[in-house]
Amino acid sequence: MGGAVQDLGVRTRRLVVVVARRARDCGRTGRTILAAARRRWPTALVVGALLFAIIEKVVGVAELYDRTAAVIRPCSMRAELVTDVISRPYARHHLDPAAREQYLNPTFQELFYEWHLTLTPNQPVGGLVLTIDHVTEADRFRVTPEQRPLSELKPRWLSGFTEPERTPDYHARTVGFDHVGPGAVATVTIRRRLLAPIISAPSLPRIAELTAAGCRTNTTTEAADPDAEARRLTTLAMAFVEKGIRSPAVQGPLPLRTDPGDLSPDEAQGTIELRCKDVECNTMTMNQLEVHLGESPDEHARDLNIGRTSDAARVLEHIFGCVRGPDCTLSDDSPPRELFEFGMCDGTIANVEQLARLQEALQGIAAGIGPEGMP
Repeated sequence: MGGAVQDLGVRTRRLVVVVARRARDCGRTGRTILAAARRRWPTALVVGALLFAIIEKVVGVAELYDRTAAVIRPCSMRAELVTDVISRPYARHHLDPAAREQYLNPTFQELFYEWHLTLTPNQPVGGLVLTIDHVTEADRFRVTPEQRPLSELKPRWLSGFTEPERTPDYHARTVGFDHVGPGAVATVTIRRRLLAPIISAPSLPRIAELTAAGCRTNTTTEAADPDAEARRLTTLAMAFVEKGIRSPAVQGPLPLRTDPGDLSPDEAQGTIELRCKDVECNTMTMNQLEVHLGESPDEHARDLNIGRTSDAARVLEHIFGCVRGPDCTLSDDSPPRELFEFGMCDGTIANVEQLARLQEALQGIAAGIGPEGMP
């Protein structure tokens, strides 16, 4: 440390000496120009030449200052890592088109492990490269700012060598940033769905490489004891499973599901995200409220009507052999309803047996039975 301070002092004194020398040279040059100019050139030309000489000297001093400033205030980057466990309760129910309001009560939850890294340089940096190992194909990445595409999953072996004849011990991905400006930060977030409320130390993502052109980086933000970190995260995950939030629709804590699936057309779904404020998880914070509809009640009724009309057209053609339509008209009701009308082809005469089959088929369509299940 003493040697670095001494070197810094020498460089600073050298800067002062050079600045003084440049100023003395600049003054000598100015006097020379003025003396010659009085005999040969107009005043304007003399002043212009003098300003040019001064600017040339000052630019040289500025370049030297920039080089010395890099020693006085070197580039460094702070890396801050935060890990957590997140619960996402799901409230999913069928919509009742006739109801004016419905309450959605949670019935199950998902669990996620989240790894969030924030990189903050003390001055603009470029060529920032971050490699994270012990990641999986199912891990979801969010990178800001998005400047380079996320690398493909790269196989890694504990030996440090490529061993294609063996299954990789873990995988890695690389994130790159072209430029992070002054006052800006770069963030990388990994979210991993938990199949069970257990997190092991070997599965935790780790920083394998963090470099930036001409900048000193600090990678000491990771947990000093991965086993202790895994125990802390497992405690949080178990708290959601054993305590968690309560719902009138479920006895006890919400069950854990790993594949919620898609909404059906007549369903509505609400979700939130919960985090524990402490290890005991006696208090939780809530954010990220989302509401999704499979379809609105009107859209669902319309699609259902179109499906039944299509089934009716197939039944009519099967029974009578030839039909025209359907033709769509609007009723005189308020609000108007869509009416689909069919007509038989010219020369087609319906007999009693056909009309009986048609009545039976239409009753089946109204009950939700498709043409395949009809006589």
